[in-house]
Parts: sequence; structure tokens; C-alpha cells
Amino acid sequence: MFPPKLFLGTVIRPVLSSLGSVDPRLNSAAAEQLLLGTALAESGLAAVSQRGGGPARGFFQIEPATGHDVFERWLKVQRKRALEDIVHRLRVLPGREKAIDELYGNPFFGCALARLKYWMSPEPLPSAGDWPDIAAYWKQHYNTPAGAGTHEHFLRAIKDVRGLWDMNEETENVHA
Repeated sequence: MFPPKLFLGTVIRPVLSSLGSVDPRLNSAAAEQLLLGTALAESGLAAVSQRGGGPARGFFQIEPATGHDVFERWLKVQRKRALEDIVHRLRVLPGREKAIDELYGNPFFGCALARLKYWMSPEPLPSAGDWPDIAAYWKQHYNTPAGAGTHEHFLRAIKDVRGLWDMNEETENVHA
């Protein structure tokens, strides 16, 4: 298992900082909490292949169709060239045809796609520290109502990491 505090500091925060250089709303304590919770709920920060067999990949368990939707369709349709450039810089394998396979071993790319998947939703993120609402947001916009995950599963997955955010130092944590 990838230690959650290390994952937050070495993957999530740098990726959000990069994306936030295009639009500061992409980088927030709520986004950090949602992404760390997503990775813990989806893979336990351990599995990079979908348990029980299936198409999902990486710590964020992104399915190829979702990855293509964000990477190949949404970034282009929305003319988000600056975001697309950042996502491309987070990749290590050449060629667009291998992008989805890269999710197995590149948590930076997976984190960026997961954040942009949430960004595609017209609903704003819940407030940082509002864990029940963050869990509900994950269920509605990521796992989907038809997905196997539950609100309770998400809350169990993140129960040991809630203390990583001192809400009195939110700004300091976002930019660390």
C-alpha cells in the first residue's frame, strides 16, 4: 500500500498545483480530500488492476472509456489546451494510443484524469472537511449511482486520513 500521507504530498498536491496554474479552482483542500478519498475507496492505494477482473486501471481505477472521455474528448471539445498540455507533461510513455495503459503505473496521469473527471461535473465540490458530502459527491460523480461502491465504503476508506488536514491551516496545506 502506498502510504496515504506520502501519496497526498508527492502525487496529489503536485498534480493539483500544476492544474491550478491554469484555473486556481482546480486546486483546493476539498479537491485534495476528494482525490485521496477516491484513491483509497477505489484501490486502497494498493491495486492497480481492477479486483475481480475488469477494465479499471491505476490507483484511481479509471476505466478506459472514462479515460478516453476526459483525455480524448472533453479536453479537446472544451478547447482546454493549457490543461491538455499539463496532462501530456504528466505522461511518460510516448504516443496517444498508449495513454490509457499508462494508468497502471503513472499515478500522476491518473490523478490528473480523476481531477478533470470531477471538474467535468457542473456541481461544485463540497466544502473541505465535509466528509459525508465528499463521499456523496464521489458516489454521484465518480463511482456513479450504478457503481458497486457505497457512501459508507468511502467513509470507511478515509477514516484514518481525515487528520491530514488541519482546517485552520487549509491554505498552507493546499500549496505545500
